[in-house]
Amino acid sequence: MATATLELAQARLKEQQSLLEKTKLRSPIDGVVLRRFMKSGETIAIQPLMPIVEVADTSRLRVRAEIDETDVARVSVGQRVWVTAEAYPARRFRGEVARIAPGMGRKSVGSDKPTEKSIPMFSTCWSI
Repeated sequence: MATATLELAQARLKEQQSLLEKTKLRSPIDGVVLRRFMKSGETIAIQPLMPIVEVADTSRLRVRAEIDETDVARVSVGQRVWVTAEAYPARRFRGEVARIAPGMGRKSVGSDKPTEKSIPMFSTCWSI
């Protein structure tokens, strides 16, 4: 009887461990959680699909930049570039131009310079 009780307890433990395993979230990529849409302990539903977290692969970063139309002729795919960011004022990131958009769009990045014109810009993507 003691052996049967032990086996039953082990079976229940295994069942509970299996149920606990189903509560773990796993990402299909190695990355960093950028944003959490739900809090710990909240229940999720399969339908409708709801995002739980936003994960980013930081092994390769991409920068989308606007190039003034007067400078676009000097930029080419494969060209090496240096990228700086206000968040990291003392760092420069090395990369290369991965893609240049075939068309132009309205300028969306501006400065505080009153003489700066709102002229069309080419969109360029750099891999870092």
